[in-house]
Amino acid sequence: LSWTFDHVGPMARTVSDAFMLFSALLGIPASPDKLPNDIKGMRVGVPYEFIEACPALSDDVFKAFEKSVSKLKDLGAVIVPASIRNYQIDAARLAAFQICEIETAEFHGAMLNENPDAFSTEFAEMLRWGMHAGDKVKLKALTTVAAAGDAFDEALMGLDAMIMPTVPVSAFPAGELAPKGMYDYTAPANFAGVPAISVPMDQSDDTNMPAGLQIVGNALEERKLFTIGKLFGVGR
Repeated sequence: LSWTFDHVGPMARTVSDAFMLFSALLGIPASPDKLPNDIKGMRVGVPYEFIEACPALSDDVFKAFEKSVSKLKDLGAVIVPASIRNYQIDAARLAAFQICEIETAEFHGAMLNENPDAFSTEFAEMLRWGMHAGDKVKLKALTTVAAAGDAFDEALMGLDAMIMPTVPVSAFPAGELAPKGMYDYTAPANFAGVPAISVPMDQSDDTNMPAGLQIVGNALEERKLFTIGKLFGVGR
């Protein structure tokens, strides 16, 4: 879709399985048994202002998130307030979509011209916009995204991890359009190029639908994220 944003990462039934897959990707076999057995003293940031700024945040996801914060605190993590200063959420969201549309068009544009009936109307419109947007638009968008990534990197300084919902809503029926702001929480790690893992939160009491907890860390500190994720899921 977009070489600026595309990431490679394992999907697995458990955090331990994901750790083994990640180790294989690195070419450094490692057992999850070698991960630390506690997170006592780890500084985990919670950017409430950023979380609540998302227009799509639902009550059930926020309730599940608050329960997750309490659980990490009970496990020994030190929960601290975090602030993502100078992160322009609306501008970053727009810039990301522009980059995706331009880079997707660079790959799929020729196929659209050859066989337009093979594409949905919405996707074809996105590709046509991307084909004609131009380098100036992309450069401006890349600059905006880079600034957002720098702001997120700064927010992670002094923290072992930062947590927020993976997406602002619980699972919704297939076929429904994703709400505005669906990717606001996952985008910062993507912009900054730092690792993140998503694990299931306790299901909401209101909807009984699954939602995710995203754990984000500093560059090259994946082991901390696996440790937090593994201990968070124990007893589920």
